[in-house]
Amino acid sequence: MVRVSGPDRLVLTELGSGNAPKTRLLIVALLRRQESRRYAPLNNFTPILRESHHKLVRDYPGLDVTTFAAEYREGLRHLEAIHQPKLLLWL
Repeated sequence: MVRVSGPDRLVLTELGSGNAPKTRLLIVALLRRQESRRYAPLNNFTPILRESHHKLVRDYPGLDVTTFAAEYREGLRHLEAIHQPKLLLWL
């Protein structure tokens, strides 16, 4: 996906991200393959989303984390505002 979308384009997005334990493998792959490093998790539980944001930014310097605290339908509307190709995960 990263190769097809270009070196600076793909945004990793995740529905129901929680604290993103499984997603970390994909984040590492993303960081290795492209210049723009953007992750946009969506979760309806704000405290866990906030905690996850802080840990990811700490653990992966240079990762741009834009969180969306919302139900899926509303969150997907927010993701539409990101005008880049997205890899949408539901793990």
